[in-house]
Parts: sequence; structure tokens; C-alpha cells
Amino acid sequence: MPASVRHTVLLALAIWTTFSLLPAPAGAADWLDELTAILQDHREFARMEGREAAYESYVAQLHVARAALDRGDVDGVYTAMNTFMDMLEHAPEAAGIPLWSARAIFDYCAEVTPPMYHDISRHGVKKTA
Repeated sequence: MPASVRHTVLLALAIWTTFSLLPAPAGAADWLDELTAILQDHREFARMEGREAAYESYVAQLHVARAALDRGDVDGVYTAMNTFMDMLEHAPEAAGIPLWSARAIFDYCAEVTPPMYHDISRHGVKKTA
């Protein structure tokens, strides 16, 4: 794929991500479904460059959170989501995920994850001045 086309596609995805960050519906697990869908969208986009495998550990971590949520294990969801956000925050590029992608997913996660399921003092939405 030519560099100009790749940059256009990256820009389009970045714009889509920015403008699609709406809170999930109020259902019990809708926030996790929406977060999983956003992650899958990023992973699908990475497929064009052969980097979709970089997202596998992130997908697996959301499966851990889903299993805990389905069991009603609040502490398990809390641990899984904090691990997920730590993964996004610390060295995502080493895993093969572009920094812009990790930041977009992190920000969406911080916005939609109920406070009882993550450490908002570390992973809250950061307001910029």
C-alpha cells in the first residue's frame, strides 16, 4: 500500500475514533461490549498492515474481564480492567500497537468503564487545558 494511502487511512481512522467516543448505553455490560468493539475495530485496521496479532493480548485481557463480569466478580473485573489499562498505558508500541491507537482505546476505556471497575486515580480521563 502506498504511503500516501496508508496515511490517509490512518488519518480517517484517527478522526473516526475521535468522533465516535460516545458513552456506552446504560446496560450492565454494554460498556464492555462497546470497548471490545472499539478494540476489534483497531485490530481489524491493523490487519491491513499485518499487525493484528499485536492486539491479541489486549483482546484476551478483555475476555478475562468479561468472564469476571459474567460471574459477578467485581474484584476480578477491577483487576482485569486495571491490567488492561496498564497494558495500554505502558509500552504499547513494544507490543506492536501504535501509540495513537493505544491512547484512543485507553481514553475510551477510561470514559466508559464504570468507576467501580478501575482505578480512576490512575486511569481517569485526563483533561487537557
